[in-house]
Amino acid sequence: MQLVCLCRGVKTTRFQMIEKPTVLILGAGASKPYGFPTGEELLREIVDIKHHGPTPLEDRLRECSFLPKDIQHFVDELNRSGRKSVDAFLEHRPEFEKIGKAAMIAALIPKEDPATLFDRSKPEHWYQYLFQQMGSSLDQPYKSKLSVITFNYDRSLEFFLLNALHSSFNLEPLRCHHFLQYRMPIIHLHGQLGALLADIADPFYRDFETRVTPEIIEHCIAQIKIIHSHPTV
Repeated sequence: MQLVCLCRGVKTTRFQMIEKPTVLILGAGASKPYGFPTGEELLREIVDIKHHGPTPLEDRLRECSFLPKDIQHFVDELNRSGRKSVDAFLEHRPEFEKIGKAAMIAALIPKEDPATLFDRSKPEHWYQYLFQQMGSSLDQPYKSKLSVITFNYDRSLEFFLLNALHSSFNLEPLRCHHFLQYRMPIIHLHGQLGALLADIADPFYRDFETRVTPEIIEHCIAQIKIIHSHPTV
């Protein structure tokens, strides 16, 4: 089995190895060509509330019934933490877990824009390159032995592949979903912004769209995982 790690500089990576068992590991920056921030950029967007508030992000947190003083306290502590990501900060500050998750969700969901994924003017479009390497005929992707582990919350890769499979081979949506569930599993180690590949009746399902409401944020909070570190005495 081969492991391929992608964080930044993805355009130089080659995928001519999908016929053998391969795990593609996606880290911070893998979704950056599609409008998503790195971990540090996401932290800066949240901390920006402190300097340029009230921002649209702060408005969304207030709509979720977080008090202004609690938002400010969270942002102040995050800003002074010296951490490079919100996740790393929350590992040791579980009292901020709910507001921290809500802030990340409220910042990321508006970036789940379908149009951005299919913008052919992008100089770096590795999703498209990956799909090309999966084969030019329908039977070739089904023989693929690729699986994906991602540390990111967004579902942009799944959404791109669902649409590419449907439009390239005129596959029914259900077959496209089954392909990604059973032939090319994509595992979100730290959770995701809703289960895109679940049945539409599944309570954890959320479509790929930019709409944000307090109900959607609350719905996604339970699907984000923070690994807490407990100091040893």
